Amino acid sequence: MLEHTVSHIRSHTLDCEIQFVFCHREEGEGQGSDDYLKRVSDLHIPSITISSKRFRENHNDQFAKYREEFDQLVFEAIKPYDVDICVLAGYLLIISPVLLKKGSFINLHPSLPGGPKGLWQEVIWQTIVNKNYSTGAMTFLVSEELDEGPPLAFAEIPLTGPEFQNDWDLLRLGSIEQIKASQGENFSLFQKIRNAQIPLEAPLLTETLRMFADKKIGIQEIHRASDLPIDLTGSMQI
Repeated sequence: MLEHTVSHIRSHTLDCEIQFVFCHREEGEGQGSDDYLKRVSDLHIPSITISSKRFRENHNDQFAKYREEFDQLVFEAIKPYDVDICVLAGYLLIISPVLLKKGSFINLHPSLPGGPKGLWQEVIWQTIVNKNYSTGAMTFLVSEELDEGPPLAFAEIPLTGPEFQNDWDLLRLGSIEQIKASQGENFSLFQKIRNAQIPLEAPLLTETLRMFADKKIGIQEIHRASDLPIDLTGSMQI
């Protein structure tokens, strides 16, 4: 997602600037985050890190109880940067009112407006349980209610056709609990749903930022806008 957005900024098709990247992991806490922070550095984007793992350990693993204290640390770290919007992409912590009252945050979520909530794994299992034959991704303005902020834009994809039919048929042979226990996330339908969602996410985020940059939507107008969310299905270059 970062690469996609940066490429559009550098090609002058997206009129915005990434002033910093914040990560709640520090160097040495994971190969994935280390690789990511290295790429941020290679792109010459300032990075800010505060270890939520160490914070949790220092607070007797009671992170939820001290969430606002952590978010105050985050706010103090990012306060020097004058930004209009903060983007949550791969940020796995719940944002407390401490941050929400001091900035505007948009989030990317792997379901359609009104669809399943929670982590992407939970969303996929709920999609399977509910037998939703389409899914997608959306962006929304973050609010105090988890995954309940006003949606901004979305793109939809079908989960039907020959490539999905056999997998849906397998659900008749056993319960979801049995499939979870025996196959877990290796279940073919689980994998296919995730693989269908992933290509939507980076373009959807970039297009949402473009709508702000081009003044098609504004933070102050979101709650009273009648034309949101905007359906970008089929109009994004993936």
